[in-house]
Amino acid sequence: MKFARIIWNPQAFKATTPDMSVLEGAVFTSRLPGYLWNRNMLFFGTPDLWLKKKTGVFPGTIRSDKGTHPVFILSRKNNMSVKACPCSSKGRRGKYVSRGCRLEMTGRTVDKDTYILTEYTFNLPLNPENRPTLEFWGRVPAHCIREVL
Repeated sequence: MKFARIIWNPQAFKATTPDMSVLEGAVFTSRLPGYLWNRNMLFFGTPDLWLKKKTGVFPGTIRSDKGTHPVFILSRKNNMSVKACPCSSKGRRGKYVSRGCRLEMTGRTVDKDTYILTEYTFNLPLNPENRPTLEFWGRVPAHCIREVL
């Protein structure tokens, strides 16, 4: 019951940091409402053209208008946006989500090392009218975030 109240009544949700424990084990597809987005969440399907517009430089090469990259949530800024950055399977420095990581909340598994490109940080609006539709993959556990040595 608690899960349904939060999902269907965003006005009732006032906390700056959502209590995501109510979603553990919940069966839902990939559309998590923006007001529940928080740190270490991973989303797929961000269009390359949109990312290029937001970051100004990433991705360096756009191979097609249908290309996409994952997005990693770095922090929650306020009730309007989150601080995010793109991810890529190609990388040689910084942090990455290790291949084989089982994501919290969904149980999905990351199939390859996914580099968190913090040099291309941007504000991602929580309002779905101001951003592309993103597919929620899960929350990355801290032990799955590694540093390139």
